[in-house]
Amino acid sequence: MRTKLYSVGALVCAMLAGCSTFTPADTERGTRSAAPPPIEWPARDLAVLRERSAKTPELVMGFAWRKDADQSKATDRDRYVTSHADFTVFHNAVHGLALVRLFEDHRENNHPAAWPKIRLGFEASLGFLPNGTVITSRGLTAEHAMLAATHQSQWMDFSNASREREGEQTVYSKDPLNSRLLSGMHIRIPPRAESAPKGLVLHLHALQANPGERAMQAEMVRRGWAVIDVQTDSRIAVPLAKRNREAFEKAMMERNIAWTVAFHGFHVAGPDGRGKDVVVLARPLTMAREFKAAAAKMEKLSEYEFELTASTDAAELGAEIARLTDDALASNAYGVEAIVMYLREHRQDLLQGPL
Repeated sequence: MRTKLYSVGALVCAMLAGCSTFTPADTERGTRSAAPPPIEWPARDLAVLRERSAKTPELVMGFAWRKDADQSKATDRDRYVTSHADFTVFHNAVHGLALVRLFEDHRENNHPAAWPKIRLGFEASLGFLPNGTVITSRGLTAEHAMLAATHQSQWMDFSNASREREGEQTVYSKDPLNSRLLSGMHIRIPPRAESAPKGLVLHLHALQANPGERAMQAEMVRRGWAVIDVQTDSRIAVPLAKRNREAFEKAMMERNIAWTVAFHGFHVAGPDGRGKDVVVLARPLTMAREFKAAAAKMEKLSEYEFELTASTDAAELGAEIARLTDDALASNAYGVEAIVMYLREHRQDLLQGPL
């Protein structure tokens, strides 16, 4: 009993002391003649960025005619959405180590029924409506991994898919390039103003939108500064726990099959050609339940960790975690650098004051 009390007393003393230790500074640090080695910045592949740039059209359509569509049965709404672009890309070039694509978003006019949800999604997750994206080759690698995980081809042509419900076929489908344009770090560059701003704030947002950031930005704008919004990209691919991988992959396949069958519908117009958009579903109730059940399994199995065992080299594992962290943070630096390079070439009006 006394031993236990002594142990508890020692623990309390340690807690009161802050559980801290003291290590003196290296007194020779400032007298060494050899300079530290330069930082090795993570490499990026410019070839894949130029390839993506070449595949980005000036007009990005949200919907396209199905190859087997009978256009004689099309409504006015069908013809409208297949002839009006959702995005007009006005800048598409590689700057430094990142691809910068800026666009005008026409979805508010093209899809008035869906636009409130689209807008709310951006404001809730980002805190702003983007008018451009910046992506590095790391972002493309992450995108390919996501597509592989969901069993989708990089450039899947949805127009070949047959979607039927009670014998009625949709006549157009989503263009897969739409989501590719929105890949990467979302950004918002303000339009030209009548007078030059006092300065420019390049604001790297937190992982989730929050009122504090919005209030700070609004105050800077009120004081005459311009603000560029930049979505940070600091996600690190932590391995899925080995014990869950097989079950996780099985659940993911079940979820993807359910999604494809039940939820991969397309918007179709109302009877008058201007009615509220609806989604064509195949076996919606059954497959919706299967999708939710599989997604719930994945959620329970979603344990990500770097495994450290008796046979693990702790130094090598630490170095790998450091490398992944450097690689993620470098994307933010490359993205900001690309934005500044774009501004120097095309928007000198924003660089008349401090940055």
